[in-house]
Amino acid sequence: MSSETGFPEKIGGIGHLREPFRTAFRSEIGQGEPVKALIYSPPFSTASFKAAASVMAVTADRWVIAWEQDRQFRMEAADFSDTLLIELTIILLYGQLKVDFVKEGTPVSVAVYFNTVKEKYYQEAMESLLAGIATESKARRQAGEINARVIRDWPLKFRNVALMYSPAGRQLIAGLYWDALYGSGNREIFPACALLRTEKELLLITEEKLSGRFHLHRDQKLGEIITYVPLAHLAGYRILERPRVDTLSLLVHAGYGGETLDIAFPKEQRARVLDLMRSIMRASPLSARAADADGSIR
Repeated sequence: MSSETGFPEKIGGIGHLREPFRTAFRSEIGQGEPVKALIYSPPFSTASFKAAASVMAVTADRWVIAWEQDRQFRMEAADFSDTLLIELTIILLYGQLKVDFVKEGTPVSVAVYFNTVKEKYYQEAMESLLAGIATESKARRQAGEINARVIRDWPLKFRNVALMYSPAGRQLIAGLYWDALYGSGNREIFPACALLRTEKELLLITEEKLSGRFHLHRDQKLGEIITYVPLAHLAGYRILERPRVDTLSLLVHAGYGGETLDIAFPKEQRARVLDLMRSIMRASPLSARAADADGSIR
């Protein structure tokens, strides 16, 4: 295994990992446990941070992530049943895959960083993880025309992200898009966003949020963040009303714990957001926790 390129690599087996990853993964993953994805990312630096060397593995029913930095070695692992959501961030040549999960009843997260030249490896690993979480879906219709209808009015950037980063083979059933909202001094209240429902996930697509309070002009956004919420773990939602901006608060539950994901949106979209969430909860595996007419969890 060569790490001189600085790019992530698919590894053929645990025995091909370098130390200390090889010994740690042999101890964590038994010989009879099939490994669907095994990716090594060498350490690399950007202008703002230094990324550690890392390994991500996905097996038939769980994932394992380990990293080494400054001679410190750490490992986290969780079953699919304890996994809350997955967040993929892509900004030029830098990528981050973050997994939120329940550990001892508390929601925590772990992230790996990688060069986006090989981001496809992490997409494949993420899709294996999502497939392990997902429940059986109903019979499908043809996806092609549904995809075009759902996202045809979105800006080109968001259409491309939806098609590129939706899990392979998924229908795009319904979706919403809204523009960024700015206050005085070009202060960004929330970035441009889209909600996209497949038969097994709810995707939140957002542009990177501008840092700082005030800007002379509205800078071009170069990155996107895609958050995958498995419908099998979506327990309910609330909509919180504000003067200009409402908030959709998703309750995601796994194992013996959960967390909320808050999404700001313009008040004008409230009826459409409600319609989308009601349709999701009617079909949700946790539909017994479905929302009532005003969007609050029973």
